Amino acid sequence: MSENFSAQEILDRARMQRIEKTVDIDEATVQLVVINIGTDFFAMPGPSIREILPPMPVTFVPGLPDHFLGIVNVRGDLESVIDLAKALHLSHTPGPLSRIMIAKAGELSSGFLVDYVHDIIDLPKSKITSGQKIPAGLKSEYITGEFEFKSKTVLVLDIHTVLNDMIRKPL
Repeated sequence: MSENFSAQEILDRARMQRIEKTVDIDEATVQLVVINIGTDFFAMPGPSIREILPPMPVTFVPGLPDHFLGIVNVRGDLESVIDLAKALHLSHTPGPLSRIMIAKAGELSSGFLVDYVHDIIDLPKSKITSGQKIPAGLKSEYITGEFEFKSKTVLVLDIHTVLNDMIRKPL
């Protein structure tokens, strides 16, 4: 003989079965700041980013490589500013949503001009795969992996390598 269940009873049983099947696993995550430069999406490790600043006056310094815009005064500290698009050989047009991200890796520190900061996310490390979709002209050693964010491929930048290459590059 079949039992008759109300719709609410069926929903309650389904919820209980779902709860019983749920396994709570503490997966390691990494904090990332998702940005874009032109049409390309990148992420930087959150712990490396000290500040995200609105556009501000940049003082030109003669004799610096083309990717250096100059320096900014951040509450009494002078920081160099690197145009990340130029440094990575990408095209872009800075606008009112552009930001200067102050990054630190080891003893090196600099600001990066980026077109837009999308979000700061905590991503499970298992979601990051090896970088396969590296744009032409971009050094592969700058990329540590990639992941999907809002249906876009995001490349994870190795800030230490980028900073080391940009700041210690001979003039």
